[in-house]
Amino acid sequence: GTPKELITAQVGDSRVYRLRGGALERITQDQSRIQEMIDVGRRIDGQLLPPDADQVGDPEVDARMTDAQRRVVIQFRNVITRALGRSKVRVDVTRTPIEAGDEFIAISDGVGDCLTDREIEAIAREHSGDPVRISGALVAASQERVKAKEIAQETGRPVDALLDRGKDDDRSAVAIRITKARA
Repeated sequence: GTPKELITAQVGDSRVYRLRGGALERITQDQSRIQEMIDVGRRIDGQLLPPDADQVGDPEVDARMTDAQRRVVIQFRNVITRALGRSKVRVDVTRTPIEAGDEFIAISDGVGDCLTDREIEAIAREHSGDPVRISGALVAASQERVKAKEIAQETGRPVDALLDRGKDDDRSAVAIRITKARA
């Protein structure tokens, strides 16, 4: 039949997003040390970590963070708290209502660690309506970030926070477009 919701089951730091009306929304939440710090209201330098602290490297996010906060996020950004293969792992299940025209994007941590949510949104908007191009462009952009970081390191150029997001890891992206949805 015609679906009315998307059900996601997620463990770790791969992500699912919904693009609706040109706006990107993260559907899943990372199971990471940084997300736990955000959830419990961790203070660093007397200030709460911002809800988007995992987006360190994004100039707008960095402008709202202290140097100490950025150091903590960078130190713990790759620490996940749940992973497949561990005994009795808890899986987060999310139900998301869908509408015709919604686009859902699932990415591995190799894409999500390399690109900011803002960059993912820009790529998804640019290729909206073509899930194959969205997926390909996300993987290509993450590969470009890794290559740019490698070149900077090889040539002794400084690696800024955005370039530092380049992480040589698995890079996968899958996008779908909902053409019909049940009310």
